[in-house]
Amino acid sequence: MGIAYVFALVTGFVSAGFIASLWPLLSRREVSFGLLYPVGRLLLLEVFVVALSMPVLLLKLGVAQIRAGRFVSLAWSAIIGAVFSGFFQGVALLSLMY
Repeated sequence: MGIAYVFALVTGFVSAGFIASLWPLLSRREVSFGLLYPVGRLLLLEVFVVALSMPVLLLKLGVAQIRAGRFVSLAWSAIIGAVFSGFFQGVALLSLMY
């Protein structure tokens, strides 16, 4: 049963990484929280892209905070949030597939 949890977590991070890598190829804009500003015609699609790549964005935020040596509690909160969002994204994706 424990391997299913790990599989869901890995699936969530892989799908988030795929979306975060595919979007810059299609739009020439990097995926970040700043993608939502300025508001444009593609806002709904951009919200969807940011929501699907949330585990990768939170993990990058946490690692950047640890490297900078500031707000350690924010950094670990972002990393824990990345793990939870990756897990739930993986569960949602796997439940759609199977």
